Amino acid sequence: MKKLSIPLVACLLAGVAFWSFDGDQALAAMSLRKQGDGKVEILRGSGATIEVGSDDVSVEPGDLIRTYKGAQAQVALEGDRVVFLGGVGAAVAGGPGGQMRIIDPTSVETETGTVVAEAEEPTEVVFGDATARSDSGVIRVDRRSGSARAAAYSGTAMLSAPGEANIELSRLMESPATASDLRPPQPYHLNPEDPFDEQRLDAVISLEAQLGRISAGLASQLGRKKPNLAYFRELAEGENVSAIKSYMKRPTIELLLGFTVASNTDAYDFAPALRQAFGHRDQGGTWGVIASILRSTHRTLVADLTSIAVSTGAVAAGTGEDVQFTVAAAQEANQGSGGPADPAPGDDPGDDPRPPDDPGDGDPDPPDEEEEAEDCSGGIECDAEEVRERFLPTPDPSPTDFINF
Repeated sequence: MKKLSIPLVACLLAGVAFWSFDGDQALAAMSLRKQGDGKVEILRGSGATIEVGSDDVSVEPGDLIRTYKGAQAQVALEGDRVVFLGGVGAAVAGGPGGQMRIIDPTSVETETGTVVAEAEEPTEVVFGDATARSDSGVIRVDRRSGSARAAAYSGTAMLSAPGEANIELSRLMESPATASDLRPPQPYHLNPEDPFDEQRLDAVISLEAQLGRISAGLASQLGRKKPNLAYFRELAEGENVSAIKSYMKRPTIELLLGFTVASNTDAYDFAPALRQAFGHRDQGGTWGVIASILRSTHRTLVADLTSIAVSTGAVAAGTGEDVQFTVAAAQEANQGSGGPADPAPGDDPGDDPRPPDDPGDGDPDPPDEEEEAEDCSGGIECDAEEVRERFLPTPDPSPTDFINF
């Protein structure tokens, strides 16, 4: 399908000090700052317990940091390194939600909870017998009783453990672990309610929700109808789509999602993108995460899937008409692709990365409902609007589209 050529910002974090994530004054090296409610305390080797208040506190190697009741601890190590500690719940009633020890000015060890390390210099997070290291990027390590997980939000992470082959994690990939047993990489398991995911993967969470609504709405209408190779070839405007033949036995909604994801990335050619998409799907990946791993453009992905739904008659199918995967339907989908989808701030380089207080509508004199009805006199544009109203209610403003998390 036609792609919108939209230049993307290379990396939202470029040129921003890692430890001023919340826009506060930069945190000095070897210092700790409390974030959020709850309690943060430092246990020092001398036996002293320091409760952290509103002021920054100096830390040193050997310090054990604990967070309670949803609080986070932000720790600046030396150089371009910062570590966040948090945890949900507690190991025991009234116990810490997260617990981390500072090994030295370049590394920490997590005992329980979640650690997110942002670095532009080599940084290590130790968990049990294993170590996650990143020279430049954002890595995450979760440790719970008897299990752990290491993941890369951005950049790459190298995992190592005694007697184990090293594992390299690319962005939005994770490796579960039990004791020192590191498992092969798989797509990141997103949690919309996790505070770290909310902060750093907001656009992926939004895309997951949009694709989930479209998929649920279409799956109930498509039934056993199947597109053929000619349909996909027309969607691709004559380009070679033979790679999809080996996946034709999959459910129709999976075929449509895999095709649109692989068609909306400039990072890979269609065939390798399709193989990766279904490969990650077989590993348990969700489509929003898969699309983001492959750098599919969120806005056009949703717009193309909406146009496919309209052109096949999926909306009318709700009133008893049949869904049709014809060449003519594919041609109509191409005519409607690239139209306006749900708002996706960040898709355009000029968008503010943070939600404005008053985004405005850009139109000082919007037309009334009757004028809008007269303007929409039928055709795919109006049908696409019906699909969006049914499956894609306007989401809350998202601070960024996925660019380089």
